[in-house]
Amino acid sequence: MEHVYGRELTSSGPVYRELHMEGERIVLHFDHTDGGLALPVGSEQLIGFQIAAEDGNFLKAEASIVGNTAQVWHPEITKPAKARYAWTNYTEANLVNGLGLPAGTFRTDASRE
Repeated sequence: MEHVYGRELTSSGPVYRELHMEGERIVLHFDHTDGGLALPVGSEQLIGFQIAAEDGNFLKAEASIVGNTAQVWHPEITKPAKARYAWTNYTEANLVNGLGLPAGTFRTDASRE
């Protein structure tokens, strides 16, 4: 939350904080969810995520919102290690917080390839 003119206002959409593994899925945790993670009005499916195993070969991921997390997976990746969101040029991505503010681009590993 930001303090602007003496009022607390949300200044950001969801910001990636950390991940943990649940079987063949990566569970992503966020700050600045303000009312929970959501899809924009009119969207039916969460898009914009990719995951990879340790080999670094990223594939388009299936994704869903579960509580205050996003879960991502791909049927060909049984041991996922990293994820990224809206990482490529001209990516369609639609994760927002409860106020409708969009999540920014992120990658869960330190590599910048």
